[in-house]
Amino acid sequence: MTARPARIVDAHVHLWDPANVEWYPYLGGGQDLGMGDVTGMACRFDVPTYRAEAPGWNVEKWVNVAAATGRHSVAEALEMDRRADTEGHPDAIVGGLPRPTRWPSRSRCSTSNSPPAASVASGR
Repeated sequence: MTARPARIVDAHVHLWDPANVEWYPYLGGGQDLGMGDVTGMACRFDVPTYRAEAPGWNVEKWVNVAAATGRHSVAEALEMDRRADTEGHPDAIVGGLPRPTRWPSRSRCSTSNSPPAASVASGR
């Protein structure tokens, strides 16, 4: 048997339910992301599924990375936070924020001409 680490933080997990076609349209074929055939991903992946697929590995913490598209990534992050309270995981959430309706004035921006990337991370 291969030696295994004493403890693991899985830093990139996508918990999703393809039945939620508004959040995950690409899992049902409703949106092409240029990733090729995604039919193998088109199944519910939740905390019980993760646990069932990781037996024998001491995964202590999980980081859920947003998989919802566009404006739905905020609702997904809030839902993952709610689930963490009831299911114990994920332990941190990386989610997106919608684009602001108005960018800050140039005087508040850094020397870069690009708008800042909108993202949010939540740790427990």
